[in-house]
Amino acid sequence: MDNFQKKQMMAGMSELTDTVCLWYSDVPKRLPAIVLLLSQQGFPNATRVVLNWLGNYFEHCRNYQTGKFPNKQQLLFLIDSFIFFKTDQVQVQLTLTRELHLLEEICKHFQRQASSSSKFLTFEALFGGRTIPSDNVEEHRQKILHKTVSMALSLQCQEVLECAAVWLHTQNLSPCAMGLVDSILMDFCDLLPNTSHALERLPEVCPQFLNQLLPCVFSYLCVQGYKDEEFEPWTSIFLKISANWLSKNPNVCLLHATNPFPQNATFHKVSKEKSVRRGSSWSPSPLYVMHPLWNLKSSRENHKEETLVVSKLFYYLIQAITATPQIERDGDKVYVIPRQDILNVVTEMKRKLKTIVSSATAVEMSLDRLAEAVQIGNAAKQLEISSGEIEDFCEGLPPSHLLDIVLHSRHE
Repeated sequence: MDNFQKKQMMAGMSELTDTVCLWYSDVPKRLPAIVLLLSQQGFPNATRVVLNWLGNYFEHCRNYQTGKFPNKQQLLFLIDSFIFFKTDQVQVQLTLTRELHLLEEICKHFQRQASSSSKFLTFEALFGGRTIPSDNVEEHRQKILHKTVSMALSLQCQEVLECAAVWLHTQNLSPCAMGLVDSILMDFCDLLPNTSHALERLPEVCPQFLNQLLPCVFSYLCVQGYKDEEFEPWTSIFLKISANWLSKNPNVCLLHATNPFPQNATFHKVSKEKSVRRGSSWSPSPLYVMHPLWNLKSSRENHKEETLVVSKLFYYLIQAITATPQIERDGDKVYVIPRQDILNVVTEMKRKLKTIVSSATAVEMSLDRLAEAVQIGNAAKQLEISSGEIEDFCEGLPPSHLLDIVLHSRHE
């Protein structure tokens, strides 16, 4: 292709893609011509063109409501064709080398984008969608998401991590969000534990991502605990990293609740289905993993060490509750220990005591920590549930002198 043909092609590309942003454009009719021009570009040029065009598209459409963006199906087709290369019309084999190049192009694109709103929408358009991967395209999309975030963690790419933080927030603990958490933990705490320093630097690199990742991991561990599965070998590594994070700033374990992201429009409609068991209202509370009954089936040699680290995490949580000021949002009081958190923890303790043989020491310590959380939460005015309701719900648990004192002192 000579220079004149290239100039003609680029001019046509500009004319075609500029109109995609307009709600009245005839993009569906012109899509074959757009695909032809992009196909002639090849990889990675076509990928760059589509990524740059996505930024322009969301700049024009940033005021649209969730699910109301124009030419949505055409946009998804171009993404699947020239970023993920998973359509029949585009025959490009994404080899491992090309995949690595694709990850670099995605990271560079977000580093170049200036507008935060268009950047978040672009990320969500690429990696949002269905909560459960149901076909090859979605599975491939999730694989690229996992590798992009891992690369961003390794390279300390703040722009990508900020977008991933917003994505985690909008996913509402969906199976896809838990899949990303699992991928991060496997990459940095299991497969390559010597690279865990990339996670250790998160508070300095991107605190927003840390604020979302930490409660998601707690929920992830809670799901494993509910299934009575033994925890993976990486658990100890991540718990130590978490304790290090909280030792420097205990409040980080509550920021997802006290300083949440605003509810902005999203390109995809996000399902409210969560990855935890049905029929229960779980939220990403650090209380779930901070009692000794959470991993009774663990038979590893470092179980005692894990228990000690969890004790430190609980101590930092208490510090954070004490230091958190009272907050109101939209005229309503925000509690860092919501009613449902306490009820869920008590429910889980009852279930484990029925299904797993546990030591008297572990039971006593779990009840004592529940009492401490209630006492501190009440003193800091951060506890939503009443002592009478807690007392009623704790019926059936083994007797606890400390919990009785705390609950009856609240009555007085």
